[in-house]
Amino acid sequence: MRLDYFTFAFTGLLIAVLMGGAMLVSARHSKDGAALGWWGAGYLTNALAIGLFAIRGSVTEAAVIIGANALLLSGSAFIWCGLRRFEGRPESFWVGPLAVLVWLGLCAVPAFYASIAARVIVASLLAALLSAMWAFELWRGRDERLPSRRPLMVVAALHATCMVVRIGFAIDGHLPSIEGSVDVSHVSQAVDLSMVFFAVIGGLLLVSMSKERAERVQRDIARVDGLTGVLNRGTFTAEGGRLLATARRAGTSVALVVFDIDRFKRINDTFGHPTGDRVIRRFAACATESLREGDMLGRIGGEEFAVLLAGAAPQEAMAVAERIRTAFAVATREHDGPAATTVSGGVACARAQDADLADLMMQADRALYRAKRMGRDRIVADTTIVPIGPTTEAGAAPVRPRPDSVA
Repeated sequence: MRLDYFTFAFTGLLIAVLMGGAMLVSARHSKDGAALGWWGAGYLTNALAIGLFAIRGSVTEAAVIIGANALLLSGSAFIWCGLRRFEGRPESFWVGPLAVLVWLGLCAVPAFYASIAARVIVASLLAALLSAMWAFELWRGRDERLPSRRPLMVVAALHATCMVVRIGFAIDGHLPSIEGSVDVSHVSQAVDLSMVFFAVIGGLLLVSMSKERAERVQRDIARVDGLTGVLNRGTFTAEGGRLLATARRAGTSVALVVFDIDRFKRINDTFGHPTGDRVIRRFAACATESLREGDMLGRIGGEEFAVLLAGAAPQEAMAVAERIRTAFAVATREHDGPAATTVSGGVACARAQDADLADLMMQADRALYRAKRMGRDRIVADTTIVPIGPTTEAGAAPVRPRPDSVA
């Protein structure tokens, strides 16, 4: 069976235009707009190349062979630049021009231009290298787990493989025909059709990957405190409850530390809210740097923070709390000048058998209240070992209001 050349070209052209246009429209409303812009430009450039192939016979053969392949290489390089931008790396503008210059330079050699096999081999090799570069960029960003990432890596790798297979057909003598069909070989014709398939699937996966990141960012925003980047109260309560349930099943102890920045109202009243915000961010940074792996930090009020430590004995919880208190005292003295302040903390511990976040919070609040009364800038442990009932399945017992404390 011989696939009609015009049908093949028109199908590819339509797909490239629709994909490129959709990407450019999406770029206007996405935080990954630059990447989507590169991808859209790549697909539309490929559309121009396919358009040249479609009007083969109406223009000179050299314009089609040289110009269309140069455009295809440029489009592939644009998509690669978009992938680099998506992964947070700067675009490398030399790749596309280099590939095009190699192609144009070789086509200027009469012996190369006269050989269909040589042209197919070089064009396919350059395309395969660019597709392999797509896959490599995606692999480098694999730490960001987006569902569409791995399928897109596979598509890029398969596209590169098809280009290598095409080289094999060229070497074996199965060369493209210009007599109204795509290829004289059924197998190599399937390779050409697969390129259309990869264009469709690749474009859908690129857009899908961008949307997946946007959704993940929105989920993260809903989970964290906007000022400090640590867990907000709702997330801390929910995830803290799940951590307690896990500790109960494993038979490990749990400790909770509640911190309150001392004299914070005076800082806001005297130096203004921007200074107060800076102090809050500084405490969050000091606490984050001082925690053990697996500890959970959340902002549960204006100047109030809580830390949940799984598997921590009372002495270990006190040591972590003291480390945070000391780190914050040193940092605020060095950076906040007259707005420098201290922090007080209360520690509560629960036995392994049962643990409930609300009761732990009440015990830690009681200890914090004592720390404030004793002069601030200290950590006080509640002497009660909490023997409490199990958490709910959601893990989130509501946090009870703290006793009134001295700021």
